[in-house]
Amino acid sequence: MLKRILLIFLFIVSSLFIFNNELHSQNILKSKFVDAEYYFLFDEYSKALPMYLSILQKDSNNANINYRIALCYMNLVGQKYKAIPYLEKAVKDITYTYKEGSYKEIRAPFEAFLYLGDAYRINEDIEKAIEAYKKFQSLLKPDDVFFQQIVTRQIKSCENAQEMFFSPVEVEESNLGSQINSTFYEYNPCVSSTDDLMFFTMSKNTELILMTKSENGVWEKPKNITNVVKSVDGNCKTVSLSHDGKFLFFSDDNADNKGDLYVSKVNKGKVQPMDNLNKNINSRYSETHACLSPDGKILYFTSDRKDGFGGLDIYKSKKKDGDWGEAENLGSTINTPFNEETPFLTEDGKSLYFSSEGHNSIGGFDFFVSSMLEDGNWSVPLNLGYPISTTDDDLFYNPIANGEKAYTYRTKNYGDALSDIFKITPSITKQPENVVFKGEISFQDNQTDNALNSKIILINSGTKDTFNIFKPDTATLEYNFSVPLTNYDIIFETKNYQSVNEKFVVPNLLIRVEVNYNIEFVPLVLASNNIKADSIKTINNSVSDSIKNVESNITKNDVVVNENKNDSIKLTNVVKQDSIKNVESNITKNDIVVNENKNDSIKLTNVVKQDSIKNIESNITKNDVVVNENKNNDVKNTEKNNTENVNNNNKGLYVIKSVYFDFSSSSLNAESKSEIEKLYLLMKANSQLQIELVGHTDSKGNPEFNKILSEKRAKSVVSYLKSKGISSNKIKTIGVGEDQSVAINENPDGTDNPDGRKLNRRVDINILNAGNENVVVENIYVPDNLKVDESTEYFVLLKESNKLLSSSDFAKYGSSFSNPSVRQLNGKYYYFTGKFAKKPNAVSLLNEAIDNGFAEAKILNTHELNRYQPVSNEKSNNDIVNNTSSFASTDNYTVQIKALSKNIPPSEFSGLTGISVTECTDGFYRYTIGDFSDYDAARLQKSKVIEAGFPDAFIIKVAQLKSKSGKLKLEPQTNNNSQNSDVNSNSSSKFTIQLKALNSPLSKDYFKDLEGVKETYCADGFIRYTLGEYNNYNVAAFDLAKIKEQGFNDAYVVDFSNYKPIEKQSFQVNTSATFTIQIKASANAVDKSEFKGLEPVKEFIGTDGFHRYAYGEFPNYASAKAEWEKIITNGFPDAFIVNIEAYKNK
Repeated sequence: MLKRILLIFLFIVSSLFIFNNELHSQNILKSKFVDAEYYFLFDEYSKALPMYLSILQKDSNNANINYRIALCYMNLVGQKYKAIPYLEKAVKDITYTYKEGSYKEIRAPFEAFLYLGDAYRINEDIEKAIEAYKKFQSLLKPDDVFFQQIVTRQIKSCENAQEMFFSPVEVEESNLGSQINSTFYEYNPCVSSTDDLMFFTMSKNTELILMTKSENGVWEKPKNITNVVKSVDGNCKTVSLSHDGKFLFFSDDNADNKGDLYVSKVNKGKVQPMDNLNKNINSRYSETHACLSPDGKILYFTSDRKDGFGGLDIYKSKKKDGDWGEAENLGSTINTPFNEETPFLTEDGKSLYFSSEGHNSIGGFDFFVSSMLEDGNWSVPLNLGYPISTTDDDLFYNPIANGEKAYTYRTKNYGDALSDIFKITPSITKQPENVVFKGEISFQDNQTDNALNSKIILINSGTKDTFNIFKPDTATLEYNFSVPLTNYDIIFETKNYQSVNEKFVVPNLLIRVEVNYNIEFVPLVLASNNIKADSIKTINNSVSDSIKNVESNITKNDVVVNENKNDSIKLTNVVKQDSIKNVESNITKNDIVVNENKNDSIKLTNVVKQDSIKNIESNITKNDVVVNENKNNDVKNTEKNNTENVNNNNKGLYVIKSVYFDFSSSSLNAESKSEIEKLYLLMKANSQLQIELVGHTDSKGNPEFNKILSEKRAKSVVSYLKSKGISSNKIKTIGVGEDQSVAINENPDGTDNPDGRKLNRRVDINILNAGNENVVVENIYVPDNLKVDESTEYFVLLKESNKLLSSSDFAKYGSSFSNPSVRQLNGKYYYFTGKFAKKPNAVSLLNEAIDNGFAEAKILNTHELNRYQPVSNEKSNNDIVNNTSSFASTDNYTVQIKALSKNIPPSEFSGLTGISVTECTDGFYRYTIGDFSDYDAARLQKSKVIEAGFPDAFIIKVAQLKSKSGKLKLEPQTNNNSQNSDVNSNSSSKFTIQLKALNSPLSKDYFKDLEGVKETYCADGFIRYTLGEYNNYNVAAFDLAKIKEQGFNDAYVVDFSNYKPIEKQSFQVNTSATFTIQIKASANAVDKSEFKGLEPVKEFIGTDGFHRYAYGEFPNYASAKAEWEKIITNGFPDAFIVNIEAYKNK
């Protein structure tokens, strides 16, 4: 018996021991996973990788861990091929409900198939890549347009690759060897036409500019000329060398610009400091590459400026009066909806080599060549073929000897080097007898049946004889034919569509003879507004389905025709062409104001805000807060001011501020140097001061690139301090990439917010050991409209329930989960906890929730959270009604649909139920829906109202509505005696256009593209922003339409004296007025025969120079309206009624 008890005891003890060991192992595994996820989500893949590999040793079949390991390899330079076996394991166990961040997640997301396709493609295993892509495509939902476009393009690239693999070009590639290349990153070789002088860039901690010469084909040891060209900031890159070797071009970053181009003069091998190019070349957009024509008269460069064809385009500028003239886009033959980069011209100026992601790329950027035509335009580009073009990115093909050889750089997918410089020598083989033309046609209006009427006419360019007429396959919309090799004119035609003309020219150096060209036909009805040829966007891949905006190509007279609804055609002097993004109507102080101001830089260093540094303002001396506002002043003036600061360290505080950078740059601009100079003087005067520099980026670009860029930014500050004599032992550096933004990178609608991104491009300075209690770090001041809001927050979804739970239901789970927030969707309740600015910080709570019994817990961001509706506060006190809303307030909200001068029946609001009407003291009936304690819920309702066909709906406080009237009617009452009144265009009243009415003032830059905006503080507590003063309602109404085109959709016409809205239905007719019907207005006189059938038409010539043509004189508005209705249906749709007295004001 005793023995039996002893055995039982030993069994229990051993079981507990095993259980504790398993629990301990599980805790270690969990801890290691959470750490790995933290590094992974912060893009520190080299740190995350060994942790994942360690976990995989314990569970080799874990699809999620295999997936994470693969993504690490895909984001490590030269390691992508290692991802394949891990992705092959991951795709064996996929899920649609992937729980990112959960250590209990053992399955991979279905996106693993897309990454597997990428890995196969880069590794040139094309059949497997297509198989993986098609599997991923089959898993997509029909409405997943984003992924559908990506995978379609990837499959097409693979198909292109298969064809090129079948007929590779002969080429010799030779590495320039250890004299030039190292284990670092060598790239952008710029070689002279004589092939004996080369400039290139090496990337270590910064970008170094190197120069080398060749004797008897052997390159000398390169010399570092970074300081000579004045690129001490470490972000300057070589881009091209002129054919005569006298001009060396660079790309770099400058204040207020994303990227600029510079040039240095080269005289007998000596390089001068670089100068920036003029405003016709450098813009507020990104300019990345430039090359000079052989005669030095034309500069070809790349830019992503607006009105291009998509991404980076190639432009040219002709030299005029000794400087570069206006930029001209090379057109749709060269440029595509994707990026074009690194253009180079051959010595004879007849061939253009460039890189493109479009055309018939076989993956990423490929190398292309195009021939110049007699008229200066370019022929259809040819892909240089495999293996010159590869399935990864191929950039920078610098041709020598008219393309008989070239220099480029290659990024390896193996080994230690990041990239090396290579010399490429294509084999000049016997010219083939035939050339193949192939591609696809599409239709902008999607009327593919018209392919029956399509034809491709091939004309011999030499004889001008029609060689043949080909038809596309009407089923596949593809064409493919082989013809004798010569130069051809190609005409693409379809009845009732704009025809497209292109040319094929046999290149001087023929490498491949296959022309792949896709064309989209534009209906003539859309192409009739005097469109330039280049405005027809030639689509070079199946993703794109749009044409270029034609507005900029319409003649002046056409513009006047489109504006002739306006009595005053001076709006172009008021509203600039640059559009301002749409903003939500009636913004409260909690709303995010959207302002896309790409010109202005945020000079945060110029002012210390009161709420930036608490309780220290009174101690700051004048010199402490004054920053040199003149960017042209040299550092000596800054040093003088800041020396006074340091010498007065017992009298006030020394404020350390963040250092800001320009887009995609780690170089120090004038303001950055000013701040670092102050930091240097402070560290010099305080020998014990130790600091940490934390580099940041905005969200643009690849996360891996941003991580590296953030580190470079921190190191550029270190380099400056070291150059001044500060020991690096006193400085720690770290780069966190894009993951610690202090401001929004994007607006709520997904559009770019440049002002917010500027605040994120910075290096923060943390004090590790001050040695002086007066040294403080200033908090970054972020305007309310740029603050990081709900779009970047993360929550943990704990569970769902069919009923509303009470707090006691969660008490057993511990303090971390005892008071969750609740939302509802489709009759179910969802419970959330936590609120994190960064996703990695939510991982620990997620896994704690899983361990506490919330097996289905997962992380959601606020955009996902907003799909769940807040729960009404009208619940039992025992119910959880915390709604996790940043807009939560004691004020209730409603959605105003309309405000009219007469009451209308409910049938007017088709698709909406529960409408309330308020009869207000100002004479208007306001129609609203809902009563919400939560702003998010009101915003959701507003979206539904807009979708129902009421685009002018906006949110208003219930209290504000009640202040206008004490009675609320739950259903609108009909008023059969009410009648719609016509708009009187000759009232004695004055009108203005209200742009905004807010609780708090806006930045003056918000209306920067509108001239003459007036700010008025009103007695009702609102600040109103208005524009214009009008005696004529029609003029105000037309200007209003133009203003709404600029993005101010909530603007409307109001009474000038009391700001009451003026509705068409509410305006009374002045029956004593005389009216006419304006048919047209033009900057030039037109032939009256154009108005056949409307005789007599009178011409009024105004002081503004415009010719206005009007028909008839009518004693009242009603008779004018009756005639107007006939006119607009008889070929004059832009006609409108105007008081004849209005012409006296012209």
